Amino acid sequence: MSDQAMLRDVARLAMSTAAQLRLVKAATLQTVLFPTESSFVKAGHEAGARCSADVKQRNGGHTLPPPRTIIFASLLQATVLDPSLPVAVSAAISQLVPGLQRPETFLTVVTVCKFSKCFDRQKTRLEIAVTPQYSAVLQQLIDYWVSKGAVQKHGLVPRGPLERTLAEEINGND
Repeated sequence: MSDQAMLRDVARLAMSTAAQLRLVKAATLQTVLFPTESSFVKAGHEAGARCSADVKQRNGGHTLPPPRTIIFASLLQATVLDPSLPVAVSAAISQLVPGLQRPETFLTVVTVCKFSKCFDRQKTRLEIAVTPQYSAVLQQLIDYWVSKGAVQKHGLVPRGPLERTLAEEINGND
């Protein structure tokens, strides 16, 4: 097999793997797009910045809860503090409220919670997943966030820039 053919096959394998990962990601994560100026996004970014500063300050001397728990706690706190929070949502998340002061208690609740930038700077993406026993609570939170201007996204995410470039190279060389 020539080097050129091997490189093409490796690129195709990478594309196949990327497609499979996007499928798994779509099946496991809830994706919500928030307006970037949302109080929920600001709370999440502030929590991430505090977490980063704490890591630098401790310099590996003391373990901290994972960032996902700290960001989830800040999102939950921002939700609880909203005066327009419906009673039904408040009741649903009441079992989680005691953990707000100790984010490490959310280790058994949230498995993924991260904000990331979108191509459109007016939007910020939240990817979140919780353990199965909290899926109903998460859906109520998402429904509430949607009522506040967020958009829940379903299905596969589009290819990223690297994946598109690789696909163009593969298709251009055939």
